[in-house]
Amino acid sequence: MTTPHRAGVLLAVAVILGALWALPATGAAQIPKPRKQGGRVPAGYPAGPRPLRVGRPRPPSAAGRSTALATITETEPNDAPATATSAALGDVASGNIDPAGDVDYYAFDVTAPTYLILDVDADRSGSPLDPILSLYAPDGTTELAFSDDYAGYYDSHIEYSISTTGRYYAAIAGYGGSGGSGFFYSLQFTSRPAGPGDPTTLFATGLDGPLGSTAGPAGELYVTDINSLRLLKVSPAGAVTTLVAFSNVVPIHVVPDGFGNLLVTVEDPAFTYGAVYRVTPTGQLSTFATGLYVAAAITAGPDGDVWVLDVGRQKVYRYSPFGVLNDSVDVAATGVDAVDAGLAFSPAGVLHMSNSNDRVYKIDGGAPQLVISGALYLESIAFDRDGYLYVANGYLGTVQLYSPTYELVSDPFAGSNLGGPTSLVFGRDGAGAMTSRLLATNYGYNLQAPYVGSIVEMNPAGIRAPGSRIGIDAVDVAITAAAAHLLGGAQVAPEAQHFLDVQGNNNGRYDVGDFRAYLRSKGQLPTAAGVAARTERP
Repeated sequence: MTTPHRAGVLLAVAVILGALWALPATGAAQIPKPRKQGGRVPAGYPAGPRPLRVGRPRPPSAAGRSTALATITETEPNDAPATATSAALGDVASGNIDPAGDVDYYAFDVTAPTYLILDVDADRSGSPLDPILSLYAPDGTTELAFSDDYAGYYDSHIEYSISTTGRYYAAIAGYGGSGGSGFFYSLQFTSRPAGPGDPTTLFATGLDGPLGSTAGPAGELYVTDINSLRLLKVSPAGAVTTLVAFSNVVPIHVVPDGFGNLLVTVEDPAFTYGAVYRVTPTGQLSTFATGLYVAAAITAGPDGDVWVLDVGRQKVYRYSPFGVLNDSVDVAATGVDAVDAGLAFSPAGVLHMSNSNDRVYKIDGGAPQLVISGALYLESIAFDRDGYLYVANGYLGTVQLYSPTYELVSDPFAGSNLGGPTSLVFGRDGAGAMTSRLLATNYGYNLQAPYVGSIVEMNPAGIRAPGSRIGIDAVDVAITAAAAHLLGGAQVAPEAQHFLDVQGNNNGRYDVGDFRAYLRSKGQLPTAAGVAARTERP
């Protein structure tokens, strides 16, 4: 078995179900070529857009389980679904692949929704067996998932979200038809309990490779599709249309800009540049920011500033609402290395970032501070208005809920019909107000149609509060008008005064300090003062 591993930032990338784009020699991250999902699903995560991975989590050691913990024993002949050995969730089956070429089938009933876990122990217990494992649908022929090696062992492991009640089949055999006397194994049948957000329901399907998402002002969603190179618009009823078809760049993540447009991080296929594009409601493109290397997560703060994660340089860059670079934060210490890392502001205005591996940080005082450690791989993050944090784990197909003090509240909060990379988004209503509707895009790891390339909604009964607003309503105030207001001339509108204030010292009134900050945001004054410009006194 060949396992991807890390020495420093980058050593090698495993090839997963197809070619990956080559990474420039000085780079630190990459994403795969767009491709179709489907067919055999490997146990390694993901079957999709994860740039660089250091391996998969090892399951707890199960040495001795093959004999000590077995609750059932295979009964031959069981070489086909029709003669499969009966099992149930909670069982541990013991068996032997003997003679060579033997295949052992097990039949077990599952009630949907259930997150099924199948784990083979052979190599870990000293067996010469190199097992391969398949999960089949109730028809006995449709392969839902397949696993060969897992977590540094020759053993197999499958996790799969069951969305239809029925009798399912597991088949275990030796790699390459191997087997014989002493080729023993155990197969554990377990499941993960449902959470408050279960069951999830299908909201939209037929997307190709969804990655990033954001809520629009009239109840619609916008989704980046890295396989079809499109920015998609999803109506409140779940109808999917194309807003922009990109021809030479890959759209990564998306966020509202506060002016009624969208900001999309993009990367060219050759990894020679990354940028941020502004997209109007009619799909017209203009450039917001350039000079990035691997442009990834993007969000907007409570002052309207735009924050962009550059995975290649391992920095988070801060731009004014007009695209002027203010400053940056070095996040190399977090180990962030993938384009499905997440950025989100808490209701208190503190920026948070998932490192796309197993940690979430808050960025406070110009430096990342660890607040959550979890299982691989933590991706998208979303806050509700009370400061509770939802964290997506696309590899496990779950969403966890944390309190405002980062205490684990629900694990899982949801775990049905989810397969990463996964992007979380709170919806808005037709008037633009935040709602309690929490949705997730699925690229589709360990999922079957119609959930591959889908959007699902968490159980509304389990959502505790509406989502936290991303960004603000920005106002493009003419500099002459902003100056005239301070000189006793025509007064700008109250909403414009508020925007000018939050762009400056945020003291509740528009003053000279705010005007200086606004000039900086427009590129009319030097930005060397960085964040300090935001606290400048009037």
